[in-house]
Amino acid sequence: MKNNFFNEQSLNSDIKTQIILATFKLWLQDNKKEQNLSYIDLFSGPGIYDDGTLSTPICILQEICNNKRMAQRFNVILNDYNAEFIAKLRRMILNVKNARFIKTLVTSIGNAESFQKTVSNNEHIFMLIDPWGWKGINRNYINNMLLNKDCDIAVMFNFNQFNRFMNFDIADELFNDLFDKKTLHEIRKFCSTNPKSEREQFVIDKFVKMVCKNCENCNYTPFKFKMEKSTRTSHYIIFIIRDKDRFQATKTLLNQYLA
Repeated sequence: MKNNFFNEQSLNSDIKTQIILATFKLWLQDNKKEQNLSYIDLFSGPGIYDDGTLSTPICILQEICNNKRMAQRFNVILNDYNAEFIAKLRRMILNVKNARFIKTLVTSIGNAESFQKTVSNNEHIFMLIDPWGWKGINRNYINNMLLNKDCDIAVMFNFNQFNRFMNFDIADELFNDLFDKKTLHEIRKFCSTNPKSEREQFVIDKFVKMVCKNCENCNYTPFKFKMEKSTRTSHYIIFIIRDKDRFQATKTLLNQYLA
């Protein structure tokens, strides 16, 4: 992650936090009586922008810690590769009322996949995967997490450098965690023979098929962000949701944010 990303919150980042927090509330409302709840943010950042604006993980922690009893039912895993970000995040957590009552609170530096073993298969999970680019989005990890009986995952899927999909000879390694070789070939072929207007949805469909291959009843909906001062696609949030009713509620919610 580029350090200057957190200098000041952008409009897109503001909308992203609003959307993630709103969808988290939908998930929490459906699971408010459950005892084993998990919030996992694999690329959490420092929790605050230099301009003083709180970022997504702290906003969600505040929601979790609205009362002591709710906090006591949560496992929270916040991970980032940047040691400075994690140090700052830990200081921010100290200011969150009732955070000390969270059942398990892990803030760690390094490989997020190591935390999979700490989450049992009867957990109710809300997960955010928001890396810089594509590095760190692992289809097998997501697939395993979706085996939990109630799991919502929000994945930030970057299209800033979409032309890389047209040159897999150079960028194969970058996408190996997202797609198998057969799917990479299909994407390359499709992107070389179809208009730009159709490529993005094709790639997203292939990605979701990869991460949901062992999981029945996965519903998904993408939300597009455009580059600021441009009509080009910046990235998507892809919501993958097991519960059909909550999926429909999420789609309705996202429509409120469409320009």
